[in-house]
Amino acid sequence: MYKKFFGIIGIFASFNVLDAFAYIEPGTGSIIVQGLIGVLVGVVITLKIYWYKLKERFSQNSKK
Repeated sequence: MYKKFFGIIGIFASFNVLDAFAYIEPGTGSIIVQGLIGVLVGVVITLKIYWYKLKERFSQNSKK
């Protein structure tokens, strides 16, 4: 029991970083924005395709 507990604490302690000394350059923000815009456009196009398929299916049923 204690072995597992101290193993888990050891794993979490290894992820504790006090100073990262990391730098995010200004271009990173534009890459993130471009990715978000791409995801949104993909979702809109997917919804548009399936909307027309559903609309076509229901309009065929009403004509019969």
